[in-house]
Amino acid sequence: MWKRNTAAVLFTILVIFAAAGFFYNTTSPWQLVVYTPKNGQILHRFPLEKEAAFSLHYIHSVTQREVSGTFTVTVDGKIKPLTTTFDAYGPGLPVLDGSLHFIQKGGAYIVFHEEEPRPHIGLFVSPLTGERLVCKTGELDLSGFSKDPQLVHIVAEK
Repeated sequence: MWKRNTAAVLFTILVIFAAAGFFYNTTSPWQLVVYTPKNGQILHRFPLEKEAAFSLHYIHSVTQREVSGTFTVTVDGKIKPLTTTFDAYGPGLPVLDGSLHFIQKGGAYIVFHEEEPRPHIGLFVSPLTGERLVCKTGELDLSGFSKDPQLVHIVAEK
């Protein structure tokens, strides 16, 4: 009798742990959606892993050097800027006048942002500047959708 009850209890515990493992989702419910606001065309969707950051990379039109920015998605689906990294200053980049926290590492400046999260990122992309979206689940050449510059938005959706 004791063996049968012990076996039943162990079996029940095993079922509970198996169900918990089955229903536990290690990925985030969010995905990054890249679309053109002009016509609403969705260009790509990226699933995001839980608490995952993503980055945008491009070639600065004046310095012709790569610039990258890192971002994360907040629990309410907004996009929070984290850093901007560049090795040569150009127009539109953060000014290193002492008002922003930054470090120098390996010949590059890494600026840490204290900005509020935003509902989306809007940027013009072009084959000349080669914008790329990079996250743990993949990489996308944003500038490859059109030979002409175009405005794209990046938003987090459930």
